[in-house]
Amino acid sequence: MERTGPRGTLTPRSVSGDGTQVECGVLSTALNALAADLQPVFRTGTGVCRPDHRSPGRSPEADEKWAPKLRKLKADDDLTVSAADWVDAKKDTGGVRDGAERYLDAIKAPPKHGDPEDNPEWWKHLSADERDAYISMHPASIGAMNGLPADARDEANRTVLAETRGQYEVRLIQGRFDRTGQGGLPEAYLLGFDPDGEGNGRVILANGNPDRADHTALYIPGTTTDLSTIAEDDGGTPSALKRSERLWRESGRLTPGQKVSTITWLDDDAPDNVLTDAPSDTYAERGAPRLHQYLEGNRAAHTYATGDTGHTTVLGHSYGSTLIGDTAKTFPQG
Repeated sequence: MERTGPRGTLTPRSVSGDGTQVECGVLSTALNALAADLQPVFRTGTGVCRPDHRSPGRSPEADEKWAPKLRKLKADDDLTVSAADWVDAKKDTGGVRDGAERYLDAIKAPPKHGDPEDNPEWWKHLSADERDAYISMHPASIGAMNGLPADARDEANRTVLAETRGQYEVRLIQGRFDRTGQGGLPEAYLLGFDPDGEGNGRVILANGNPDRADHTALYIPGTTTDLSTIAEDDGGTPSALKRSERLWRESGRLTPGQKVSTITWLDDDAPDNVLTDAPSDTYAERGAPRLHQYLEGNRAAHTYATGDTGHTTVLGHSYGSTLIGDTAKTFPQG
């Protein structure tokens, strides 16, 4: 698989051995046929990988049979498919999983209770094929692992989002992908997505790659924010996603020649009512460890990519500022 179009369109593309791009409306139609046509060198979203990059003890037959099929299950960028197609594709994953368990079992498992330091160390020692396998078969888990590179989390979460399209309407998030390039807006990175996460739904969306940014800003929205409202304007008030876009533009204006990434972070259960819920600190207490882990993961991923930690600022609107205050208490003082 290869990204050649604009990022953000939730679509699969298959590349056969001779370089021919084969577009498929239903992922299952092309999966088995194209798997047999792949040559020893596979072109993937993470680079060029060869089947001799195997873990000890895994047979060539396993790689040749399952790596291409697993790779075909990832979301990519060049063909729009229907909601029904994505439901079919998700069902196909179960069928491939049944036959690929031994292949996956031979790959070193992720850290059982991986923290932002352990996760990138595990990822670093996987081959390109092994990374593709994990993204294909466990996209939700990979997409939620703090400390992994933004490219990997983005690909995994786009796969989750693509599969979800058959059950949930996510056109507003897709709208941010479609705005890439408008007014210089950079590529979007979907660093977290769960339609049911923390009761409100979960989405972490970056403007630009935070792993390589000189300056990164997290924007934490406040009371009543959930997956259904995070991309909706309220009259003349821009949505949380658009506020983050404005922050990116203004930050870029103030730091010419430097890389900037701004992130909208919704991975907590925000209060639903200003009067009855927002006065309580309970929501912030519960969300603080999650924000702490994300910030540690962001630091680890940046160090993995560049060798340094970069400059990070966290901003909160409304109850988001309360969450930031509680999160600050979780870091060593002094």
